[in-house]
Amino acid sequence: MDKNVMDAIEDIIKTRKPEKDIQLELAVEQGYVPSKCYLDGRLVMVLTNSGEDPCRGCNLNRKICGGR
Repeated sequence: MDKNVMDAIEDIIKTRKPEKDIQLELAVEQGYVPSKCYLDGRLVMVLTNSGEDPCRGCNLNRKICGGR
């Protein structure tokens, strides 16, 4: 993963998650992540826009979210 993507991810992690995560809702609608995904929508979008699979690096139990 390139440095710009890593920097963007770090910025996202440092900021607070909004109550309604529109970006996560869009990612679910587009099939990037399952409907029970717990990741921040901004992180999901940064990863998908850089060609990464958001589920790949997630450590949440797949039985909870239904991820890959």
